[in-house]
Amino acid sequence: MKLITRQTQANGAAKRWKLQYRIGTEREFSNPIIGHSGNIYRNLVALGDRPDPDKVDAVIGNDLWTDTPACSECGADRVPVLEVGEEPDYDSHTAWLCRHCVYKALAYMEDV
Repeated sequence: MKLITRQTQANGAAKRWKLQYRIGTEREFSNPIIGHSGNIYRNLVALGDRPDPDKVDAVIGNDLWTDTPACSECGADRVPVLEVGEEPDYDSHTAWLCRHCVYKALAYMEDV
């Protein structure tokens, strides 16, 4: 179980970017488009360990890397969510719950 917020997404953006674009590998240096991704990675690292999510968005050019998953129960998006279940993967059993739905789930458990 883990909490996902814009801040936690921003905190991990540089690491996820490096993995996604294989920064520092031969692939980066042999492809000019991916080489540009190396510049973005270096700019993300320069923001520090706890970067402002808006600054991460500005470096990358969109907010996809700091966005949170939508709530699996009510569909609320762009809110903090609690990830429960397995690590997200193609066929994993993973759910994301907003605060409202976590409280709603707890209320269901009250009478048990």
